[in-house]
Amino acid sequence: MLLLTTLDSCDAGSSTATVPPLRQSLCFSEETEITTECFVELMAQTMAAAYGYAALCSATSAKTCYIVGIEKFEYHPPPTHKSLFDYPLRTWISEDMVVGAMKVMQGKVLLQNTLIAQATIKVFVEPAQEERNS
Repeated sequence: MLLLTTLDSCDAGSSTATVPPLRQSLCFSEETEITTECFVELMAQTMAAAYGYAALCSATSAKTCYIVGIEKFEYHPPPTHKSLFDYPLRTWISEDMVVGAMKVMQGKVLLQNTLIAQATIKVFVEPAQEERNS
């Protein structure tokens, strides 16, 4: 279920992406409530797209990542549920702290420049095959 369509920026530990209006998604309808997991998934897809892009640029294999915890999640509902289906969403993810293979990421989802969700996500980054063999 890939929801984002564009990786807008990707640099030193921070990335942004665009998600088209959810009405264009096969996964949602205006009668469906959008769960908090959906917003965490958008943040995770932004992170995965950034890691994939970095791997492509360096001609290496993309690393496999697993969300192992959500430390904090906040949801700020938009004025109307329908607005989630009318406007694109923007996602932002940034590495906050790295300890070995563990990363703490800060993520945000915006609707027309208004923050609607944010989370602190703990991620395990599986070492690449080359790193495991060395």
